Amino acid sequence: MKAIKRSTTATFLPWEDFTSLLLKLERDKEFKFLLLISIGTMTGMRVGDVLQLRWQDVLNKKKIRIQEGKTSKLREIPISEDLERIIIKCHDELKVSSESELMFLNKYKTKAIRIQWVNVKLKRLFLKYGLPTKGVSSHLFRKTLGRAVWANNGYSEAALVKLSELFGHSSIAITRRYLGLQQEEIDDLYLGLKL
Repeated sequence: MKAIKRSTTATFLPWEDFTSLLLKLERDKEFKFLLLISIGTMTGMRVGDVLQLRWQDVLNKKKIRIQEGKTSKLREIPISEDLERIIIKCHDELKVSSESELMFLNKYKTKAIRIQWVNVKLKRLFLKYGLPTKGVSSHLFRKTLGRAVWANNGYSEAALVKLSELFGHSSIAITRRYLGLQQEEIDDLYLGLKL
């Protein structure tokens, strides 16, 4: 039996909702997910790569150096001052015993949490905070970053070219699809018709 390939229909958060979510997670002491969502969104890393990070990879560093799991490419990603503040806060609050341990340990402290658990927890958090849960998954992190970068650069093609490189896409057409821009543009064609 042949497996059916499903396309991602993950959503994104407007940047204001993202920053509001971070404040709520901090208020509610959800430090592990504050950290996960912050790193995933502010770096554009795939969640599988984020889950493999160790404290020593980010603490007191100016850049995250990783070999991507999906592409095997080496990447250096700058750590902004805001992200550095979140990393330090979460490190202190989570009472880390060793800088060499994984940042996102499961409840047994034996290995990293699984992507499936991340997706379940995200849906629960979105429900708790009154955010739309349709299409919520760990892809949300990269898509939120992409939409914010695109908006901050005047919705330009140049921004899409940069995002295509950042995401490792082979063309901006793929980036447009990934960010859901093509469907929005098609929807606008229909909605633009007036009688």
